[in-house]
Amino acid sequence: MSERIPVGYLREADMASWVERQDGSWARPAPGGRLHVVIFEDGGCDFFTIPVSQASLPVRAVDFFWHVKGVDQLDDVASSCDEYWMAFDDAKGQAAKSISRKVDGMTLMAEVFNSTFDARIIAPCGRITLGRYHGTLNNAVSGFVLGELTIQGSQWLDEPLRGQGLGSALVDLAEEICELRAVPHGFMGTTGLLSSMAAKSWQGRAARRPVPGMEGKADVSARAAGIDESLAREQLYLGTDDLDVGLDIAERLGLGVTLVRSPRGPGSAFFPVDHDVSFAFATHADGSIVSLRGLTDIDAAVKHNLWISREDARPEDCAFESIPAERVSAMLDSHASGQNNRNRSVHMLRAKAIAADREVRRAGAISRPLAFEL
Repeated sequence: MSERIPVGYLREADMASWVERQDGSWARPAPGGRLHVVIFEDGGCDFFTIPVSQASLPVRAVDFFWHVKGVDQLDDVASSCDEYWMAFDDAKGQAAKSISRKVDGMTLMAEVFNSTFDARIIAPCGRITLGRYHGTLNNAVSGFVLGELTIQGSQWLDEPLRGQGLGSALVDLAEEICELRAVPHGFMGTTGLLSSMAAKSWQGRAARRPVPGMEGKADVSARAAGIDESLAREQLYLGTDDLDVGLDIAERLGLGVTLVRSPRGPGSAFFPVDHDVSFAFATHADGSIVSLRGLTDIDAAVKHNLWISREDARPEDCAFESIPAERVSAMLDSHASGQNNRNRSVHMLRAKAIAADREVRRAGAISRPLAFEL
């Protein structure tokens, strides 16, 4: 049994269908050439699904991630995910098809191919698109939370046609051709953001017909309560220790910080920043550091961050600078005023808090004798 799993944490029956791996994780096969993997953390289990071809840890991306509170829930989570992946692969593998019908001289048409759909309203002339609802199959998080595979899409409708039920008719058509129910963006684990106007529209739809996640089902609500925690904990595996991560954790713990400048530098065209620090780690007086992934050796942590960020460099290629604890707050204030919004999502904020809390527990465990040694 893995040394990372506390004595009494597992019962044999809980892991009967799982195999322990050399890296301390546990795994079982999933449909479609995927693998379910479990790592035991913080009294619970971090459960993720990855392609078998990328089965070694660590990973840069996952197909599904969820923080499971109890070991006895693992098989249920895995079985629910299996149902989602079978439905997803079946829907994605369906042959292309299309449907159309006439409404007041206009043509409502929809087509689906692979994992995408496109529903349109065409003007009587046959050349002008007056409205459109197009999108794709939803992700595994929403499938797990809602208990079914669904679709979502972006929609627009010419102003003169609004208020006539045509927008809803496009969604109906998409549901018909996909043989799946539709849900909004940014809802119950789906990607994207839901505007107030769109939310009002979907609430109106839910009043007319059942919409997944808006039916008042207790089991769906219970799973939805775990979305934010799971998305935050996912960042502990896939996030990088950017400047604000290290500064924030250092301030929380009253530590100094080590700044790391890699050859490529931070940021990108999509996430520009106004500094040259690639990574930063809260640092103890003995040189041990605090990182999202829980690594305490700075070379190991830098190597991990370089790998996650896909930078072809080594720790020895980087420049290091130590900042004392008394300068951290001023640096954090200066950093907050700049163009550095990359890691300020609610999920990254929670991830930083988890990393800091883990360090407090780790440092406390080191400073006092263990119970079995008394």
